[in-house]
Amino acid sequence: MIIYYMESLALLLFTSYPFNLVSFFGLTSYYKDSNIYLSEQYLLLIKWEDGFLIYRNNKISSIINLDYIKFLFGEFILSYGYGYLSGYLGNSLSIQYFSKPKLEIDYYLSPSDSYDNLIIKGFYIQTNPFQTKILGLSFYYDNNKENCNFLFNLNLTNFNSLILFNLFNKPNIIKINDFKFENKYQFYIGFDFSIFNLLKFAFESKFYFVNNSYFFNNWFLFISIEPFIMIRTIHKEIRDQANYYCNDGNFYQIIFNINPIFLGVYYKDYLYSSDIKKLNFEFYLKEYSLISKKLLISIYFSMPYIISDVTDIEPDYTILLKLNIFDNMVSNIYSIFSISDSLLSIKFDFYFYQIHRFVLQFFSNLNLNYYTSFSVPQVSLYDSYDFYIPPASFGMGFFYFFYINNFRLSMKVIISITDNQINKIYFYNCVYLLF
Repeated sequence: MIIYYMESLALLLFTSYPFNLVSFFGLTSYYKDSNIYLSEQYLLLIKWEDGFLIYRNNKISSIINLDYIKFLFGEFILSYGYGYLSGYLGNSLSIQYFSKPKLEIDYYLSPSDSYDNLIIKGFYIQTNPFQTKILGLSFYYDNNKENCNFLFNLNLTNFNSLILFNLFNKPNIIKINDFKFENKYQFYIGFDFSIFNLLKFAFESKFYFVNNSYFFNNWFLFISIEPFIMIRTIHKEIRDQANYYCNDGNFYQIIFNINPIFLGVYYKDYLYSSDIKKLNFEFYLKEYSLISKKLLISIYFSMPYIISDVTDIEPDYTILLKLNIFDNMVSNIYSIFSISDSLLSIKFDFYFYQIHRFVLQFFSNLNLNYYTSFSVPQVSLYDSYDFYIPPASFGMGFFYFFYINNFRLSMKVIISITDNQINKIYFYNCVYLLF
């Protein structure tokens, strides 16, 4: 397999030039529980007019994108549809992630090992038979799961649709809590249409087939009347003996937009094996300027009402203040104060001459029982990282970034403390080159 990849790489290099080269290398040192962990991240990207090739952390993938055909091979993650069905368990449907649904196919190339169960190892080919992007026919093969996938998508001015059919050549086992079943076939359909850009309607559904009959199906429905009202609903239906382990699930949400304020309420119940029924009220103020764009405020507040017999009623909230202290052509200095139900954070960001950036951050986990996290600033698309703060701990982070022409350098240090003892240290260095 390695020889096959190297032959493909050589073929692309000698048949597709001139090309640009991007390289990335990062070294991480991580201290936790009296142990030190070391890891490396590296990337080599070769880019030319009609595509590119990525080699990252022993994974390789490439795209050749011509006018009427696209070919992708290697190791990648493919996502399709609106994404709401996969995000049903989390708060991704909450008003704090307020956005209109968009039907699309996305690719995550050469992903990290943390997404092993989602990685496709194989190839994807897409063609537009009428030399336009109105109609697309696609096929991809996943060598990991040994399954064939057929996609059909139609893109018109006011109507879009996507249909997918999965056929598994070897047992595809899906595990939900203690219950396992073999998914032999899978069918997906999604579409949306709009009327005069005033009314928008979107729908998607997944059907899982077992023993020649569908085992359960999920569907998502979205309706909006611009720009005032949005309605979302999700239904997950479990069939046959799986009801012993799982429950049907429902989610209903309505949002009112009174710019710049969003008011919403949603109801959800029976998330798989959980029997919590919850009614949730939400308020969201999106980046409102208080002092001539020098001070910006964002507020999210969510108050749940537990309908079932559960006494734990905890509101979710986030208040964020951004103050532009100094802003001109040479430097930019601003601070961000953020507090939520689980995290307190104060951050100072300094830009000098557009090539130096310093970030100083102080944080405290307000949750006494669970980890919480914040996103660490990054120098590129390839070194993203979330730092998980242990319960009832506090600490600080220092970050430095240097940008000049085609060269970038970053250093990140984060320390967290509990009971006067260091419980975690994260140290990271990386070099990023573009040619």
